[in-house]
Amino acid sequence: MALSSMTGFARQAGTLPDGTGYVWELRSVNGRGLDVRLRLPPGLDRLEAPLREATAARFKRGNISATLTLKREDRAPRLTPDPAALEQALALALELAARIPG
Repeated sequence: MALSSMTGFARQAGTLPDGTGYVWELRSVNGRGLDVRLRLPPGLDRLEAPLREATAARFKRGNISATLTLKREDRAPRLTPDPAALEQALALALELAARIPG
């Protein structure tokens, strides 16, 4: 009789096109029924039901834990100066300064 283990671990890391890093960690151990535990970042709760369904379609039993971690780059937004707008703002400031007495 061939035995196959229900115990396993997997880790996959990568980067999305927008620069967000991700790490998926999956763990499974033997269990009588199917127990799926998911840890997802805030805002991705809508993925829980489809992930549970996909897991139940492939596994009949075992304790399965899946964790998704996201790391967003804390980058300052890129500013692109608009010379024409800066000139208009400067001209308006000078005009207003000329109207102020004193």
